[in-house]
This record gives sequence, structure tokens and C-alpha cells, in this order.
Amino acid sequence: MLDKSVLKGVLQEWSFWGKPFPFSIPRKVLKTQNITLSPDIVCVIQGVRRCGKSTLLAQMVQYLKLPVTACTFVNFEDPRLSQDLTTALLDQIVSFSKKEFPSHHRYYFFLDEIQN
Repeated sequence: MLDKSVLKGVLQEWSFWGKPFPFSIPRKVLKTQNITLSPDIVCVIQGVRRCGKSTLLAQMVQYLKLPVTACTFVNFEDPRLSQDLTTALLDQIVSFSKKEFPSHHRYYFFLDEIQN
């Protein structure tokens, strides 16, 4: 199990809790494809390396006007996670987010490099 302070540091670094989104050029796909998120349905964004998938995820939060604290981002290539890449880590991430921001009815998890 990953140390809670390490997990908090990782999630704070990758998520946009209390910090602005980086500047990026808006992707037209958000307006043309009628993107929505549904409970219990996984939305997969795939593409070649360095094509803007992570940028698109951040733009989805802004476009859909999701509460930033209900959105947890994590990049599974973060070296601090390398020894704990198990399903237990996923449970730990969900539990942390719900405990840290208990006022939300719905939470969104943006998992980058999940193949790891």
C-alpha cells in the first residue's frame, strides 16, 4: 500500500485542485462530437504518443464544467507509483478523493498511462 502522504503529493501534482489549467489550444472534437460522461461507463481516449490525449482530458473538465475537486488526475508513469501499480492503488485513489472532497455526489477519475 502506498504511503498516504506520497499518494496525496502525486494526486495534487497531477490534478488541478486549486491551480489553473495550463494554456492549450481548444480541441474542436469537444464541440463536434457531443462528448458526455455517464456514470459507470468508462470513456477511453486513445491515440499515438504525444498527440494531446492528456490535454484533451483537461479540456474536457473545462468544457463540461465539472467541479475541479471532483476530478482526480493521475499519471501511472509517475515514478512514485512504480512499486505500487495494483488494483489496491486504484482503490486507494478513489478512497482518498472521496475523503478529501466529501461534498461531491459524483467523482471523475482521469487515468493517464493506465496500461502500466
